[in-house]
Amino acid sequence: MVVMYAIYHGLEVLKTIAQRVHGLAETFSTGLKKLGTLEVQGLPFFNIVKVKFADSKIIVDAAYKNEINVQIVDKNIVIFTAASLVSEVQTMIPPGLASIKGSLIVPQYDSIGILYYEVEPTTEMMPVTWPAFADLHPKIFKNLGELLCVITSFDSFSLQPNAGSAGEYARLMVIRTYHMSRGDHHRDICIILVSAHGTNPASVALSRMKIVDVGTDAKVNINFEELQKASEANKENLATLTCSCAAAAIE
Repeated sequence: MVVMYAIYHGLEVLKTIAQRVHGLAETFSTGLKKLGTLEVQGLPFFNIVKVKFADSKIIVDAAYKNEINVQIVDKNIVIFTAASLVSEVQTMIPPGLASIKGSLIVPQYDSIGILYYEVEPTTEMMPVTWPAFADLHPKIFKNLGELLCVITSFDSFSLQPNAGSAGEYARLMVIRTYHMSRGDHHRDICIILVSAHGTNPASVALSRMKIVDVGTDAKVNINFEELQKASEANKENLATLTCSCAAAAIE
């Protein structure tokens, strides 16, 4: 996805985005320093500004009311992340961080050329059919699982395919099996946000659970009132909650 993002935007647009983001963070940091009562930490930075306050909770509450997302480190430290929203901010990248080498200049990296999402999976999947990959002895996976258990102190290890959808399905099956082991066979309802990625409801259906939708607002925030009502209405049969958001919904 990162590669496709770079291919789509191209070198110059990526530079503009990076300069805009860093410039916004630098301007924000400079403004805080001028106040004289705050301590900006973690220098140098690219887009994340770490600030020390007397009480981080007051700052976080004020930021939330103004629809600003922040991260609390502890009772005094708050992290602000700059977004690429202010085009007026100019670049302030230190010379030591600026790259002078060419990038994304290979002819094949053409945003209107080859459809990579069609070509790449084919070339990646072809080797899977080779005997060296396809005909591995099951003992290899058994031994690997045992070694991972020794390393992690887990009781068991599942070697799932490295896809998010496979992980969703595996987790849902674990949750369903847990409820069944407790005799709660009736707990088969999963609450899903309407903004969720398409694989979420598909995984729930495959795990033989029932789906209950919960809405979001225009900014894809969870409708907590609707979530509370859905949870209360289905509390006797509720098994789990899947909370995710498709990238397309954010864009």
